[in-house]
Amino acid sequence: MPNSTCVTFQDSWLQDPCFSGWLKRSSSNSEAHCSICKKNFDFKSMGRSALVSHMKGKKHLSLVSASNKSDKTSLLNFVCKNKGSSQSQIPTSSSVVPSPSNSLDNFISDSTVLLSEIWWCLRTAMNNHFTSSNADIDFYLKQMFPDVPIIQKFSCGYTKSSYMMSFGIAPYLRNVLVEQMRDEPFSLMFDESLNKSLTQKQLDIHVRFWCGDVVESRYFDSKMLGHSTSDDLLEALNTCRESIDFRHLVHLSMDGPNVNWATFNKLQAQLKADYDNSLFNVGSCGIHQLHNALRKGMDATGWDLPHVLTSADFLFKDMPARREDFTSVTGSSVFPAKYCGHRWVENQMVMMKLKECLPNLKVYVKAVKDKKISDPCTKPFTVVKTFTDDPLAEMKLAFAIALCKPVERFLTKYQTDRPMIPFLYNDLNELLLSMTKRIANVESVNNITEFDLEKKEKLLELSKVNVGTEAAELLKRSKLCTPRMILDFRTSCQDAVVATVRRLLKKSPLSYSLCRDMQFLDPTRMIQKPETSVKYFKSALLLGIHCPLSEIDDLLDEYEQFVDNIKTREGFVNFNSLEDRVDQLLFNEMANNAKYVRLWDFIKKCLVVSHGQATVERGFSENKMALDHNMGEKTLIARRTIKDYVRSIGGIEKFKISEELLKSCSLSNRRYKAFLEEKKNHVIKSSKRKQAEEDVIGLKRRKVELTENAAFLRKESERKLDKAEKLRGMKEQLALFTSANALRKAASEKEEEIASISKKIGEKEAALKLL
Repeated sequence: MPNSTCVTFQDSWLQDPCFSGWLKRSSSNSEAHCSICKKNFDFKSMGRSALVSHMKGKKHLSLVSASNKSDKTSLLNFVCKNKGSSQSQIPTSSSVVPSPSNSLDNFISDSTVLLSEIWWCLRTAMNNHFTSSNADIDFYLKQMFPDVPIIQKFSCGYTKSSYMMSFGIAPYLRNVLVEQMRDEPFSLMFDESLNKSLTQKQLDIHVRFWCGDVVESRYFDSKMLGHSTSDDLLEALNTCRESIDFRHLVHLSMDGPNVNWATFNKLQAQLKADYDNSLFNVGSCGIHQLHNALRKGMDATGWDLPHVLTSADFLFKDMPARREDFTSVTGSSVFPAKYCGHRWVENQMVMMKLKECLPNLKVYVKAVKDKKISDPCTKPFTVVKTFTDDPLAEMKLAFAIALCKPVERFLTKYQTDRPMIPFLYNDLNELLLSMTKRIANVESVNNITEFDLEKKEKLLELSKVNVGTEAAELLKRSKLCTPRMILDFRTSCQDAVVATVRRLLKKSPLSYSLCRDMQFLDPTRMIQKPETSVKYFKSALLLGIHCPLSEIDDLLDEYEQFVDNIKTREGFVNFNSLEDRVDQLLFNEMANNAKYVRLWDFIKKCLVVSHGQATVERGFSENKMALDHNMGEKTLIARRTIKDYVRSIGGIEKFKISEELLKSCSLSNRRYKAFLEEKKNHVIKSSKRKQAEEDVIGLKRRKVELTENAAFLRKESERKLDKAEKLRGMKEQLALFTSANALRKAASEKEEEIASISKKIGEKEAALKLL
């Protein structure tokens, strides 16, 4: 049934930005006029949808495009004519002034547009913007800047920004990094962490090498893993061989799990077999060992501080009602901070916050007890209540904070990419000595490794144990603590220090002689204790790593001569490990000096040895900021590569777009299509392989069934023949012989089928090897 109501022309359509440029009122109320197509069209049955349909028509769009080009040409002619009043100011070359038939777009080169797209991709990566946010950027830019020719050609949406970063910018920057590393000694640093977006383990690989006169640590690649056995990790590390020469690898930096040590040993054996090289070994990351040692020490106290810190945080986390109750009864809006389970030193700030909140927590617990506010009735509240009832609660927090402070200062010093291996042993030794002084007399001990913590007689009396100034003062003022409680508290403090120091002595780099010997690179030691420096240098050489025994004497002579020559050098005399760079200092003194050619070659290798995993750990923080919900592996690696390069050059302001980068980005679309084709072929190949494997399994299953059936038929045939021989009646014998022959024939047919299946299995297995 036809619609009885007809749509009439609406004046609001003339104000609509989509139609205002071409829509006119017609003499008929059921028709509209298009000034571009110069025709009327009917809208009475569809209304506004008819206008939208006409606007999207091919003829209308082509006429709009032609009109825009004509407008640009008119604009260019206008600019050229009005550029100057005299005839001499008007360019006459046809290569500069276009003819009216040419478009202004012809003067915007593809490289200029590509340049703009590269900068946009760099902005996306550096600001951690989702590539999905670029989906409609082309449209909005054209709406905002309709008269800018570059914008009309600009195209950098979701897909293009992703593949330009992954297949254009990142490969170029990777090649730059590889060229910088060429023929330079380097260290590999690796660590793995869960990538929640991809639900895989992400193995980050960083390199540490000489770049000019300094040592740099740079992001190199990431590999996504399911299992992370030593073979998996080794395979992932070996992928780096496609770009960099492992004959220059001198050190592998890692955490301390057994799987990492197994990887280290396998890589060591591989390098020995391939290049007759060995790796420097200064132990696993000392920074991680400090975290683990402190956690071990706190566990030894029996105070269960991790549980207390976690409960205090969870009690108010995402609980607006409890937070309101807490604020109302205490007048404070300061709440406990989040506990960090795997980086114990960072909990110093958490403990300080809990110590600050402790008086208010007591008020809160009392208010709950007096039924002024609702009882949370949760386990975290029970734990917090028990802790606030403890008279020693504040003293425990004060001691734990005092134990963490020197460790935090150490970690702050070593959270740097500057070479710190020459100072690691001495700083660790001093840290452990300062800890041990709290519970033992170590005034005559210079090296903590020489002190035996197992001998009880070397420990101080409990009354003399240094629990920290604040904790000691709190103990004096406390009226609730009995002598027995104070004695138990001091015993726990002593156990904490013993457990921490014992753990560090066992697991830290202090137990590695090479870590001690690397002190020969310390400029201060060269000046103050030259004999000791020579001793350590000789000990490092005698390990036979990257130094043939035949060259040891020559290297010793060069080192002794060098130490003698720098006694009055200001850079060595006033050297400060917190501010100055040992790599830059030694480079300036040795690199271009013909007297120290062999010595410098060895020292260059020593200075790229990593003192810890701080660089790799920072990379995981960058991952969290860069990850998009559906970000692929290649896009993530590209973003990390871009950000690392920009950081290494000192900021985006110093980024230069070269012709090589433009060329790489111009090929990004082709590489992306090749990648998609390869991915498609891989899926097809995997599908074919899976189907072939299923076919082989099915054929093998069928072969087993046929073999069992044939054997049964043969056995049954023999049984009937044996039975026929025992009978005397011809009829019965004939029936049995007939049945036995039929069974034997059936068995033969099945055996033929078995042979045919065996042949098919062989063919399919051979084909599988080619897939």
